Amino acid sequence: MKKIAIVTGASRGLGRGTALILATEGNYSVYATARNADALNKLKEEVNSSRCEGEIIPCILDQNNDDEVIEFTNKICSKEDKIDLLVNSAYAGLIAMTPHFGKPFWERPISVYDKHMDVGVRLSLIHISEPTRLRRISYAVFCLK
Repeated sequence: MKKIAIVTGASRGLGRGTALILATEGNYSVYATARNADALNKLKEEVNSSRCEGEIIPCILDQNNDDEVIEFTNKICSKEDKIDLLVNSAYAGLIAMTPHFGKPFWERPISVYDKHMDVGVRLSLIHISEPTRLRRISYAVFCLK
């Protein structure tokens, strides 16, 4: 039985790299989520060209939209018996943090940290908090950049 993973923020950076390695070296079926369809399709093409047994299943999803996240998780629950790995690498903190680079953390406004938690952590809990959603996850990873 092939292992199943969800990787959020899979269009670039850590999320993209994680999805790529899981598919090509771990032979996972990876539900790769991001807002950028072109980037997800390029990732899928790269995995397909590697001739591995894993696959990328591109899923256009804005992790900042609760309704989209709930719809996505319900869709996955109806298709899969179990999710072996959830890697949450979607992140919106960099945009909020940019104007404050170089300042010590105690001099940054608290609002900077809202984006760290909002997309980076809070919405991942939607994936796993309700009994009707992703209730059988073997392992979850939260990537705080």
